[in-house]
This record gives sequence, C-alpha cells and structure tokens, in this order.
Amino acid sequence: MGRPSRASLDEATAMESEQVVKVLQFDQPLLSKAGKPIEVEKLVAHLKALQREVQDLDQEGVDRSSLVTPAKELASVKLLQHPDEGVVAYTACCLADMLRLHAPDAPYTAKQLKVGPSCWACRRHIAVGCPTLMEELRQGHLRVLRQVSQRS
Repeated sequence: MGRPSRASLDEATAMESEQVVKVLQFDQPLLSKAGKPIEVEKLVAHLKALQREVQDLDQEGVDRSSLVTPAKELASVKLLQHPDEGVVAYTACCLADMLRLHAPDAPYTAKQLKVGPSCWACRRHIAVGCPTLMEELRQGHLRVLRQVSQRS
C-alpha cells in the first residue's frame, strides 16, 4: 500500500480543522430590568436552563462570543449574594462552567468573583435544608473538575 497523496493529507487536515462550533442558545434574562424584577422561581428556572446547556459545551467547540452576556450577568452581586440559596447555588455552577469554557482566559476579575459572607451562609443552608440540591451541585462540581483534569 502506497503513501497517501498530498491532496488527501490536506483534505484530512481541513476536515479536522472544520470543527463544529456550538453557539449558546440560552437567551433568558438573569438580571432584572429597572422596575421589572424576575420572580425567584423564574430566575432559578433560567439558571437551571443555562446550567444544563453550558455543562454540555466543549471548550474547543463553543463560540465564546455567545457566552458574553450570560457570563457578564453571572458575575453580578445581585446573583452572587441573592437571598435565595437556589439562585446562588446555580449561579456558582454556571460560573464554574463559564470559567471552564473560557480557560485559561477567565472572563472575570478576582474582584468580580469575591464571595461575601452571605454566600457562605447559603452553602450551609443548602447543605442542611436541601440535600437533593446539594448533591446535584456536588455532582456538577465533580463533573467540572473531571473535565479540567482531563485537559491537564
């Protein structure tokens, strides 16, 4: 059997470089507009939908420009220090995935991600009051850690 021709090698290389790029389809608001607050149940549903979508995205196969708006909204103090622990928990999961998708170029500054005492209190309440949500979050964190460690 002979060596592959230069044309077939070029074709194979072109096919490899034509990776399918996925665009984030999520288009729900995470932050309230002036005078129009988002109900907590609706906000949690939006965050769950975002989390389900971003967890399945691959770092090399995502259009990062489609992540800009949700990534920016996730860093809001209104979400990070929200009084509802479900909002805070799902925000944390989404942030972890956004960091994974943007690595090594984090879309956040350390100041943006500074977690206040209220967030730590929420973690305690989640662990005590909602073991199902806590287990779901733990599984999400483990999934992100596995994906990151596989790349290293």
